Amino acid sequence: MANHIVKYIFGNENLPKSLDKFQDVKYTDETEYGILKAQVKGMTYYNKAVLNEPV
Repeated sequence: MANHIVKYIFGNENLPKSLDKFQDVKYTDETEYGILKAQVKGMTYYNKAVLNEPV
């Protein structure tokens, strides 16, 4: 996934600082990784809703 897309979905404050940090969370911290996945899913729905709002 392109970096700008990841930043758009997560926002800078929720984005792990490096690929190593992300992989560390993904493979060692099931709870934190679950939170990140839920944030992505929620933001994806939110972004689609905003894009589909009538002008």
